[in-house]
Amino acid sequence: MPPLLDDKIITAWNGLMIAAMAEGHRVLRDARYLESAERAASYLSEHLRDADGRLLRTARAGRASIPGFLEDYAYLADGLITLYEASGNERWLSWALDLAERIVRDFGEGDGGFYATSSAHERLITRVREGHDGALPAANAVAARALVRLARHFERSDLEARAVSALHAYGQLVIRAPRAFPTTLLVLDFLLRGPIEIALVGHPGKPDTEALAAALARHFLPNRILAPVDPSRSAEGPPLARGKGLVNGKAAVYVCRNFVCGRPITEPEELEGAIFGVG
Repeated sequence: MPPLLDDKIITAWNGLMIAAMAEGHRVLRDARYLESAERAASYLSEHLRDADGRLLRTARAGRASIPGFLEDYAYLADGLITLYEASGNERWLSWALDLAERIVRDFGEGDGGFYATSSAHERLITRVREGHDGALPAANAVAARALVRLARHFERSDLEARAVSALHAYGQLVIRAPRAFPTTLLVLDFLLRGPIEIALVGHPGKPDTEALAAALARHFLPNRILAPVDPSRSAEGPPLARGKGLVNGKAAVYVCRNFVCGRPITEPEELEGAIFGVG
């Protein structure tokens, strides 16, 4: 007799896998990983949201139930940003922004950390807030990471300020036990160092675009945001994607800091100097 199978679908865990698959595609250039991530994101969009766009926690046998928790919103928002940075499909970035705004509105009160349950959940004696990592990364920290990434993509200082306050709520605990807060420390490093902004402009799938994408993938750049830009649509999309085009018909990478960009790079071998030489 085969063992029993837990075949339910959990939004939060799918968010983690979407991020992993999308980043796997970006680094390894294997289309199967991107297809898997986009298939999962599309399924969640269609089946794990209610009529008002709020996330549902779990689904089984075609039926979704239970209002989403903070980790559902945080993991999925963060995963969708990674999916956008791997695919260039602005649908995912727009959905991530919607989820982030719901996190701020429904899971936070005042300037502290985020609650595990939203204002739409059953009213409890007390609403729990947790900041330390466990078997999974702390939802508060992942929510903050999504907020700061979106703040840079959309030039939204309000989102960054809310992320800072969510991290600050655990400041004394982080000082006393930093090893319990690795995700929080990663977000703090992103904020303190400031990310570099990279726009990759090129026709998807073309050899010159793929060569630059592969060159970018060779470098570990945790403190960065990335905008893949289709030159036929460069006037649209988030700020980093706007106003950037091909160079003499060739794919190009724009490396920027605070949206001030160096000269566009068209040769893969020049990328390393441009990335690590940015001020």
